[in-house]
Amino acid sequence: MRQYNAQGVTTIYENHGMEAAHIEGYRALRAADALTLRVAVAQEAESYGLPWSRPKTARAFIRDCERAAESIELQDEFFRFLGMSLMRDGSCWPGTIRMHDPYLGPYGQLTEGVEYISKERAALTMHMCGSCGMRLNTVVMGTRAHEENLEQLEAAARVLDVPSLHWILVHAWFLEPEQARRYARLGMDVTTSMAFTWAKGKLFRSRMKPSVLADLVPLRRILDSGLVVAGKAWSNIARIKRDLWSDSFVGLMATDRKPPQLDRCHALDTHGTTVARFYPKWHRGADGLSDAGSSETPEAGGAGMTDPRQGLGHKPGC
Repeated sequence: MRQYNAQGVTTIYENHGMEAAHIEGYRALRAADALTLRVAVAQEAESYGLPWSRPKTARAFIRDCERAAESIELQDEFFRFLGMSLMRDGSCWPGTIRMHDPYLGPYGQLTEGVEYISKERAALTMHMCGSCGMRLNTVVMGTRAHEENLEQLEAAARVLDVPSLHWILVHAWFLEPEQARRYARLGMDVTTSMAFTWAKGKLFRSRMKPSVLADLVPLRRILDSGLVVAGKAWSNIARIKRDLWSDSFVGLMATDRKPPQLDRCHALDTHGTTVARFYPKWHRGADGLSDAGSSETPEAGGAGMTDPRQGLGHKPGC
C-alpha cells in the first residue's frame, strides 16, 4: 500500500476476482487500523481465474451470495463492501473472450471464447443483488458476451428496478453501438481503460477481423450513449509494478528529495496522519514546519483537513 501511496494512489476498487479470503484480508487490515488506501470491494459470485479455483457447488454458490448480502458495508471511511461481481468471459490471448465471429486462439485454432459463469448462476446473482439492493459488477469483454449479459439484465429489469441501482459494466473491451445504448437504458455505469487499446491492440489485430477494431474501447460512443464512465488507472498500476524494483525508484526513496506524491491534488496531504506515520520527515505540524525543521511552503491547496484522518483524501478545492 505504501508503494501505491508513493505514486499518489489513494483509493482502489477491487470490483472483480475477489473471493472471501481476499476480502477478509482487507477487513483484517482495517481492523488493525493499517489501511493507507481507501478500499471498496465486491465479492466474485463464481470461482475462477486463480490456481485453486473450482466451480462451486449449488449449495456453496447460494451460501456465498447470501453471505455477501449480509456483509454490505457502506459507511466505513476506509473499507466498504459494495456487492458482488460476475465475469462473463476472459481475454484474447488464451482465446476466452466471447466474440460474435470466430478468431484465432493461442495455438492457431478458431475459437468463439469461453463462458465463465453459467446463465443460471448469472441470473441468480442478478436476482440476489437486485432483491437486496446490492451493487453488481458485470465483467464483459467481447461482443457475444455483451449480448448474453444484456439479455439477462433486461430480463431482470422486467421484475426488478435495475436502473435505480446503477450497476457497473467492467472493462467492456469491445462494445457495439446498440449495446452501449441498451446498457444506458438499464442505468449502467462503465469502468474501462485505454490501456486495453495500447497494450492489447497488436494482439487483437493479429487474431481478429479488422472490422472489430472499430468497437475497441469506443469512448466517444460510450459517452454519447449517456453512460457514466470511469477510467481505470491500469497504465499507472503497470508503471508502479515496473518501477518498484528500478534504480530510479529506489534512488528517489533513498535521497533527500521530497517524494512527488506529497502535497499534490488528489494525493497525500503533508498535514495528514498517514504522512506523519509513513513519511515523518515530510510531515507538517500546525505551525507549517516539518518534523525535520523544514520551512518549505506548501503548494496551493495544501491546507490541513478538517479531520486529520483525511490525509489520504482529496484536498479542499481540488
